[in-house]
Amino acid sequence: MGKASKASAAATFALGLFAGTSMAAAADVTFERLRHPEPHNWLMNHGDYNAHRFSALDKINKGNVRNLATRISWRRHWSTTGSCT
Repeated sequence: MGKASKASAAATFALGLFAGTSMAAAADVTFERLRHPEPHNWLMNHGDYNAHRFSALDKINKGNVRNLATRISWRRHWSTTGSCT
């Protein structure tokens, strides 16, 4: 697969990820929701205004984290100039 084909495939994949989102959904994030976010939603970079960077979700815990496995990954290729392609 050539570079153009890979770039096209990556762009198609990215568009597919965002196809289900809309600007209306972003408008639903109110100041009140930011102050008191639902436990299952991570509405800010640091989780909340206290910047705890901690999720209260408990589906993954110390007892089962070892069972996690990589499901998908991308390998980036570096050129001799140090730029990523």
